[in-house]
Amino acid sequence: ITPEEFLDEIKRLSEKDKTLSMIGINEFFSHWGEANEDGKMKFQLQNTWSLSMRMKSWARNNYSGKSKYGFRGNEFKNLVY
Repeated sequence: ITPEEFLDEIKRLSEKDKTLSMIGINEFFSHWGEANEDGKMKFQLQNTWSLSMRMKSWARNNYSGKSKYGFRGNEFKNLVY
C-alpha cells in the first residue's frame, strides 16, 4: 500500500463513519503513515491493525488535540478536501 492509498482509505472511512475532521485526518496520517528507513509505514509494523478501530480510538482519546479535531456529527458535512 502506498502512502497515498493509505490516506485515501483514512479519508473514505472518516467520511463514512464521521470519525475525524480534516485536521484529525492529517494528524492521524502523520502519525501512522510515518515511514522507517526501509520505507514501511508505522501502521504496517503493527502485529494487529484495524484502521477503523484505530481511527475511533484516536478520536475517542482525542490524540489530535482538544475537541476541535476529533468529532462526530453534522459538522463533518462542512469540510472541504
